Amino acid sequence: GSLDSPELDVFWAKACELDVPVFIHGGPAGIDGPPGDPNLKRYDLDVVCGFAAQGTIAVGTLIYGGVLRRHPELRVCIADGGGATPFLAGRMRQAGMKRPWAEDWLKEDGAFEAQLARLWFDTNVGDPRSLAFLAEVMGTDHLVMGTNFAGWDQQNSVKKGADIPGLADNARRLLLGRRASGAPAGAGTDMPVLASVR
Repeated sequence: GSLDSPELDVFWAKACELDVPVFIHGGPAGIDGPPGDPNLKRYDLDVVCGFAAQGTIAVGTLIYGGVLRRHPELRVCIADGGGATPFLAGRMRQAGMKRPWAEDWLKEDGAFEAQLARLWFDTNVGDPRSLAFLAEVMGTDHLVMGTNFAGWDQQNSVKKGADIPGLADNARRLLLGRRASGAPAGAGTDMPVLASVR
């Protein structure tokens, strides 16, 4: 199913109730489902481009599908700097205002930007210029350190974003949610936990 499937609303609601963030890391076709475009198998393009494409699709689905609107307390962090989202943000906004499938609420001035501003992104983007662009387009208040721990590019990603001020505070706000301001967590725990949906 898709991230905006009605069946997943119980999961999103439980994450809000427990006051825990959700981390989304894309997975290109063929890793956990049917094979996708065979061109992506050449030169490891499924890894190099596929994960970023899936992150971008996740952002679009969460916003266009109204997931963030239905769950105003939901905190979601997208891996790999949100994929191509910083580069495509303007195009995504235009689509939300002009495409025939767009809901009326999405056509309002600033609606797309307001939803996009709710998302969090990690800094594992592979290049200082890409990181600078991510920070310029998305701002730095919803960026958290990303390392791709145990991934093929881990050694090159560990220090990405280390010079961006406030990343530790951002991580605290992302992980603690209401608890960061002293409000009680839904589950009464001091640590994020994995939500089990039955």
